[in-house]
Amino acid sequence: MSVELTVDDFQVPVTTYTGDVSMGGMFITMNHPRPVGSQARFRIHLPTGEEVSGLASVVWLRMKTESLDRPSGAGYVFDHLLGESESRLAEVIGAFFDEKWQKASAAEDSEDEQ
Repeated sequence: MSVELTVDDFQVPVTTYTGDVSMGGMFITMNHPRPVGSQARFRIHLPTGEEVSGLASVVWLRMKTESLDRPSGAGYVFDHLLGESESRLAEVIGAFFDEKWQKASAAEDSEDEQ
């Protein structure tokens, strides 16, 4: 999902991507993450075409990329979700986990048949 971050000391909003979003926050891949405690306005562009927006704060950092699946960046906690953002996010996350559960269940059934 693409994420647009607007941080007060940036002249232009930063657009980045994440696959790590939960109901409580998100991990944003960044080469130069903001310090812990920094706040940012954000807008997440969901796969459904809808958007989730609000205010988030940096709560932890990974300053260096450790591997391809552990890039540098910042963990943000959602301080405030605007409008219908919470319900939209819940729908997308619920659908994601439903799909994962269905795939895992189908794989188990396939193993049982063998």
